[in-house]
Amino acid sequence: MPKDHLTPEHIAVAREVAARVAGFVKASIPDTYEYDVIRKTYVDALFDAFMGYAGGDRVTRHKNAASRAIVEAFPDAFYRAHEDAGAEETEQDDEQWLTGSTNAELGNLDGVFEWIKQARDEETITEDAIRDRVERWAQGLDSVYSEALLRAKKNQKLEWHYGDTDHCETCATLNGQAHTAKWYLARDYIPGKPGAAMDCGGWRCQCFLTDKSGETVTI
Repeated sequence: MPKDHLTPEHIAVAREVAARVAGFVKASIPDTYEYDVIRKTYVDALFDAFMGYAGGDRVTRHKNAASRAIVEAFPDAFYRAHEDAGAEETEQDDEQWLTGSTNAELGNLDGVFEWIKQARDEETITEDAIRDRVERWAQGLDSVYSEALLRAKKNQKLEWHYGDTDHCETCATLNGQAHTAKWYLARDYIPGKPGAAMDCGGWRCQCFLTDKSGETVTI
């Protein structure tokens, strides 16, 4: 989002993100909940914010609530991934990536609230439509967790596996291949990540990576 389009609320939240992650550079991983708890809390908070605005309230309170949900969930997913990967600390460039990812998601909020306003004005808004939009937003949190896992396992060999879905040419080529986590990161080949570099774009990709012990690394 261009700087001159940021609201004071967005700027305040962005500063909090920077301050929050700055304290953890090359430090011990903070305690977090299990990822499924983090995700559910995030989904519930976004649903309440989106439905609140859809119900006719003024936008500021609900946009701030959605912003707060992002600021809390993205770092929690990031640090939980590092803990699940067995990491004891994070790298500075990974912290910077977290800050950029969080701010980018904050910048996407205007679009969803504009969509809600238009649908509300046209009386076409439904609870199911809100739930579908929230689930798409939750994919962004999934991708933060998955990419953070790869970042924490940079030098480990991971094998690509098909999921239970149709496959694009990229995924078909990768199936059964094993590369280091940083190899996948460098090419933006991250299963399930919205906008990933695979031909399928990652949106509905159900492929996954496993480590040498057979444990799943990506969602």
